[in-house]
Amino acid sequence: MAIDAIKIDIPGSSMRVGIASQFQDYAIRRHMVTGETTQADAQDALHTLLGVNWAKHHVIDNLPLQSETISKFGANKWIITQTFARDQTSGWRDESNGRRQELRFTLHAVPVFISAAQSRTNALPYNSDPDPDDFYLLPLSSTDGVTVAQSPSLPPVAYMYERPALRLADQRTYDEYPLSATQVGLLGKVNNGSITLNSVGLTFSANECRFVGADFIMESTGEDSTGRWAGSYYFDCIKGGHYMQRAWWDDTNDKWKVSNDLMYETGDFTVF
Repeated sequence: MAIDAIKIDIPGSSMRVGIASQFQDYAIRRHMVTGETTQADAQDALHTLLGVNWAKHHVIDNLPLQSETISKFGANKWIITQTFARDQTSGWRDESNGRRQELRFTLHAVPVFISAAQSRTNALPYNSDPDPDDFYLLPLSSTDGVTVAQSPSLPPVAYMYERPALRLADQRTYDEYPLSATQVGLLGKVNNGSITLNSVGLTFSANECRFVGADFIMESTGEDSTGRWAGSYYFDCIKGGHYMQRAWWDDTNDKWKVSNDLMYETGDFTVF
């Protein structure tokens, strides 16, 4: 059909640009299509005229089209109202998925047996063969320079150190079912190598990032089980790694020692 049979942005079109938040961006575009006999033909004609970016706003960057309302205006005349807005499940129409992140800092309690300041960074022991005085509390230790034998039945006492941790919600939108068997198999494990989560640039070294869950819902198209999936992968991240101190009895030397053990199994996180 001729281009002049479609009038773009007729009265009633408007837009709102968010200042404090991009989620306040909102726009309405109203167009009049003349000469098409059905709503579907009028819609196709408009999309053809607007071009490949018909599902994005022409002024506000990457503002996605959420809906189109097609109303009959007269004989072979149609008013098409396009609504543009952002929400947590929008995504961008020219990509397979959209990505965002939500961060929450928390405290993660771990037992610490060594009282020195070095062990309070990521709960790392500064010495795997500590002297009796290095323990936070050792029931039997040296007193007035006199060495007292340690006992396997009297283990050292730990205090609970709360180290900083990050709960990261890696928010995604997908056109297809998002979870794979490989990802499910990584639940509860930590990364076995350096990884950059999402596109924001948060990079973690090996053993710092633990996959703790996922939560996705489908917005159905109304046709069987097809639709758009939206949700999050959840990770607990600790600088220095998911380690904890463990006290153990050395039968050879008859004394308590402390090791720094990785708390969880490792896996390949490049599938996220």
